[in-house]
Amino acid sequence: MILAGVIVSLFFNAAVYVFFSVFYRESTNALFYLLGSLTESDPLLLIISGSMISAGFIVSWLYSKEIDLMSQGEETAFHLGVNVERTKLILFAAASAMVAAAVAASGLIGFVGLVVPHMMRLVFGPNHRVLIPVSAIGGATFLVLADSLARTAVAPLEIPVGALTALIGSPYFVYLLRRSLKHGEF
Repeated sequence: MILAGVIVSLFFNAAVYVFFSVFYRESTNALFYLLGSLTESDPLLLIISGSMISAGFIVSWLYSKEIDLMSQGEETAFHLGVNVERTKLILFAAASAMVAAAVAASGLIGFVGLVVPHMMRLVFGPNHRVLIPVSAIGGATFLVLADSLARTAVAPLEIPVGALTALIGSPYFVYLLRRSLKHGEF
């Protein structure tokens, strides 16, 4: 219930921010930080962020077998030889570093990391050795397409890309949530 409330809240916040960006262009610095933008590019920040994201990606990919086993349940993974607590700690640190680096470089751009892996799982299956790289490529593709649309939809004005990803991602995530509740997976 709380997650559904957060999703609805983010969706309507995104709608407000799109409206705000279209009619009040003078105040966009705060708006673009709150909902993310790919327009600012400090080369040093991009190098540092890119390095952190690459390192986190490699760590996640190297632990793909453990993730596959843990998706069957922590107890099952433990009995199959996975050090569950250590693996969760390492993956949590890697994911946190990647998110921090991405937010530092672009601001808050929501739903890409929530929605794209679910879409990729439907197409490529649950094997994380495949799912992790295709999710990264799919997420990058989705973000570039969303950014292009955000820059051209109401040209010459630019909608913050995070608002557009939230407007697209929120309904899809609600669909996934309802589907998992219907099938008793939640």
